[in-house]
Amino acid sequence: MAVPVNKKKRPLTGCHSLSDVIKFYFRGACRSDVAKKNFFEKIDEDKKLKARLNEVDFSKDIKFVTPKILAIFVECWGHPDECLCIENE
Repeated sequence: MAVPVNKKKRPLTGCHSLSDVIKFYFRGACRSDVAKKNFFEKIDEDKKLKARLNEVDFSKDIKFVTPKILAIFVECWGHPDECLCIENE
């Protein structure tokens, strides 16, 4: 089942919880733990993204994603509303 793309982008200002950012990009996951696992696997596979996130001290233990970190995800993966979802394997 396809998730319709929202023509109006959600504002990505301020800090967001890590779980919300995971849900932004992995909407198709059946459970939140599966989405989180896939999220970090995709980061590990993308060497450019991983290097950029290491520069800003991103880790699996953070609770909130700052605008600077979120901008890196948008640059590498696109705005969450422009993609249906990242493929879940």
